[in-house]
Amino acid sequence: MARTALLLAAGSAGKSVIPIMDWSLDYGYCKAAAPWLRREQLEPVSAEVGDIIDVRYAAAGAMSGHDVRKYPDEESWLACDESKSTLLTTAEEDGGGCATSHDFFCLASTPGKQIEVTEADKAAGGLWLACSRSHCLGGVKLAVNIVSERVAERASGARKIVVPAWTDDFGFCESMGARFDDGVHRPHGLTSIWAFEGDSLMWKYSSHHNVWRAPDYAASRHCEMKKMTEVSGRDAGGGCGKDDSLGPWGSRAGRAWVNFAPISGYNEDAANIKAVDDSTGGGAGLTLSEDDGALRIRGDLTDAIENGEIHLHEGHSCADPGDHYSKDYAGAPGRAPWTTPSPTPVPRDIWKDGGVTGTTWTAQGNMAPIDVEVPAEFGLSLADAVGRVVVVHDAAGEKAVCGIVQYEKPAGDAWVGDTCIKDSSGYEYVLSLEDPDAVLVRDQPTQSWVGDGNSGADELFEAHTALSGAVNIHFVCQVGDHCQNGQRVTVYVLPRPGAAPGDDDDGEFEDPVEAATLSLLIIIILALGAAFSYVYFVELPRYKASAQLELTPGSSRNQMI
Repeated sequence: MARTALLLAAGSAGKSVIPIMDWSLDYGYCKAAAPWLRREQLEPVSAEVGDIIDVRYAAAGAMSGHDVRKYPDEESWLACDESKSTLLTTAEEDGGGCATSHDFFCLASTPGKQIEVTEADKAAGGLWLACSRSHCLGGVKLAVNIVSERVAERASGARKIVVPAWTDDFGFCESMGARFDDGVHRPHGLTSIWAFEGDSLMWKYSSHHNVWRAPDYAASRHCEMKKMTEVSGRDAGGGCGKDDSLGPWGSRAGRAWVNFAPISGYNEDAANIKAVDDSTGGGAGLTLSEDDGALRIRGDLTDAIENGEIHLHEGHSCADPGDHYSKDYAGAPGRAPWTTPSPTPVPRDIWKDGGVTGTTWTAQGNMAPIDVEVPAEFGLSLADAVGRVVVVHDAAGEKAVCGIVQYEKPAGDAWVGDTCIKDSSGYEYVLSLEDPDAVLVRDQPTQSWVGDGNSGADELFEAHTALSGAVNIHFVCQVGDHCQNGQRVTVYVLPRPGAAPGDDDDGEFEDPVEAATLSLLIIIILALGAAFSYVYFVELPRYKASAQLELTPGSSRNQMI
């Protein structure tokens, strides 16, 4: 209740609340080789001093963001240099408490960690936020551009707006459950785009896609292609053969690995253990991978003696490794914590009871081969492992050495390789209030103002849009089941503030609703004026005359008394 009150109070005070709902490794280009390669960062947002950045994330799951850090400058933010950052929250429930990172309905209605944009942020040149460890590396990071006035900023000259990720392989990448078919990544479409008349949409896409325009929201939402009009064909978006450069690392893979250092206070011979994995060309450290849903840890321990065990622990620090890590639960959690009680976890140590194979090792010639496999049935992913610690135990069962699982992105710049889509000019579509399929916003049925992904319209901008005579235009991809999978977007087009009257502006109302509203207002004003005149010039003199008559001596009324 406290967070809801804060959200409402912020809106009533004239501040805008900007929801951030893709604070997760689960969101991005789903054909990337690993979750950390799906995107470089979240789409930046613009805010004014006093606005609220509302970061929302699930309460559990390795894919979901689990904290929020604030960086002092862009340089440390780009490098994910946590030593220079300030930790704003580590509480899982601060993100709103939703069950999964792709539960859009919960995320859209539940406030999360709210961060106010300050004058100090403006003086610093911006606000830079990120999640910790591998999540920052994987693009769970947001730049907030601080502006003096959003509407004025957007009105300064026509812009060319690139439609982000025009593909059906972008969005929430994990299975969204029985309610949605496989391949559905953005069930509510792309995040809506806000523009002014005269701005242009730039469509960049591969030859697997195209652009069609729908006459209204219903036709777009239900993918009624017979009612739509083709805007641009498959080759108009740049003629690229594949979508890989939306990754942005495409199909290139990185490497997850762990190397070891002695546990504090441990001084036995096993303290010298290190690791290497020459089989994959990875070099130093054991290599972690995910093969057909099974988590694997492979390589060799060096300087090993006798025998021992190896386990993945739940902790994120060798100073506090915690218990063995597992994810056995009695059932799936509810859509939101307050609607369905969370099931009771079933305690089971899969690292000791035989569920995980290869946890014991034996040294031969100071080398001990490691081949650990966590079967897919236990639900441990590579994303679960990155950032946690692996502990090697000696023959006596003592914790000997420990290391944090790291992840390295592919060598080279992000865009090395396929840059076709990124470099293409694409197809330009100029936005107009007179578009053949434009519909006045106030004439639309009730619909969500926030799409899947980073941020939607804030309260103030929404109200401005509804009252300004704005229109919306709906676009979809017609190829295959791409529209059903979420490859569709709504564009809100506003009259450009301060625009000079056109040559055909004769002062008459072209909008019948506006004309009728003004006419009704004039009639009401005239009626009120007539009523006032009647009272002032007719009834008031009568009242005064009657009152004078009662006070006059010798009047007929006094004579009767």
